[in-house]
Amino acid sequence: MQEVVIDLDGMQAGNSVRVEDLDIAKNENIKITIPEDTVIVNVSEFKRAALEETADAGAGNEAGNEEQNS
Repeated sequence: MQEVVIDLDGMQAGNSVRVEDLDIAKNENIKITIPEDTVIVNVSEFKRAALEETADAGAGNEAGNEEQNS
């Protein structure tokens, strides 16, 4: 196995994902060599909205700069 995808949708600050929460931990054909209570992901806070706002503002500034350069 080369990749494990963890869906963070619906998680909130303070939530965590441990090895035991993963589907692969329940697969008898996969040997996990770390303790099952090992934290894989710990959500401290989401900043997606702030990043989207910054991207939108940047796109607006680029359009404004193009108009000024014309």
